[in-house]
Order: sequence, then C-alpha cells, then structure tokens
Amino acid sequence: MYGIPVPRYALVNRDKPYQDLEYFVEEEDFVEVHGQRFWKPFVEKPVYGDDHSIMIYYPSAAGGGMNELFRKVSFYNCYVYYVHSVAWNCIGTNSVHQLCWDPKHADLIATASGDKNVCLWDVCSGKCSQQAELSGENINITYKPDGTHVAVGNQDDELTILDVRKFKPIHKRKFNYKASILLFVNEIACNMSGDMLFLTTLPSGAGNPSLAL
Repeated sequence: MYGIPVPRYALVNRDKPYQDLEYFVEEEDFVEVHGQRFWKPFVEKPVYGDDHSIMIYYPSAAGGGMNELFRKVSFYNCYVYYVHSVAWNCIGTNSVHQLCWDPKHADLIATASGDKNVCLWDVCSGKCSQQAELSGENINITYKPDGTHVAVGNQDDELTILDVRKFKPIHKRKFNYKASILLFVNEIACNMSGDMLFLTTLPSGAGNPSLAL
C-alpha cells in the first residue's frame, strides 16, 4: 500500500485468550488461518500499535517453543529495558526495541536495541551472525526491499544506513526536531523501489524528510 512493502500476514481476532476459532488451526510446525499456511519460524505481534509484545515461534527442528523479545510498558520513558530471553539477548545489556525480517532470507532477522547495537540473527539457531554498534539508542529498523541495506533510527533523531553485505554504516543523517517535548524519529519505512524512506515522529505528525538509499 502506498508503495510500502508489507510482509505476508494473517489476522486472528479473539474475544478472550486461547479461544477456539474455526478458521484457526495450529500444528507443531505451522498454523493455518482461513486456509493460509504459515510455517515456523514466524513472528506474532498484537494489532494494537502501542503493544510491542513480539513472539517468535520456532519449528520442531530448531527445538520448538517460542521466545518473547521485549515488552513496551511505559510511554513516559518510551521503552523500558527488559530482556525476556537468554537466547535472544542483545550483545550488551539492553533490550530489543524493534526487528524486521530479511526480505530475501526467511531465516534472518535484523534487530535494533537500546545498547546501540544492530544485530543480524539466524532464527533457526538463535545466534547473532553480524553486529554493528551505532552512536545512540536504536528504536526502529527497516530493510530495503532488495535486502541490501537496513535503515536504523535512534532517540537522537539520527538515521543510519547500513550495508548488509559488510554490515557497516555507509550513511548518517541527523534530523534536528526541536520542541518542548522529545520528538524523536519514531517509525521508518522504505518504499518498494527502495529509493525513498518515510519517517514519522513521536507523539504525532508525519515527517516530510526523505532519504535516497
């Protein structure tokens, strides 16, 4: 929609936890929603935008089970640093703030964390294969559709572009939003052609800046 790539997804509505639904079938290595099959590993996230409780479900070949990456629990501080899983700890001491799937490799996830690190994870092994330390507390991340670059935003209004092949920063841009309250770059998304980024600020308002990748 509007030139922004959207991953394959399904919507499950429940009135209460663990409610049985005719259109939802769960097996050991996959789920089916309205006849669409989703093989593990996959990510589950609440529809409500302010609920960032992200779950990753693993196939039986990787030991099965699931891990919760982090939970947003406070608007005042925006993000509280809780780590819920040893297997998915950051390189440092803080929690994962956002993740995105590699658009070309279904077994790779990139994460942005509060300890300044951006990491590339193998979801089958749960191990970090690449890591880059940036200049600030990272809060959002998105892939270029061709999988060659990732864009990372931090709480200092700085946007960094990393070359995935070398996993090193190749471009940085500072957005100096000045206000009586903190207005850091809250969300970023890349269009399908990969030549534009869309930015929004917190708590409200869409940013006009764009950046060619």
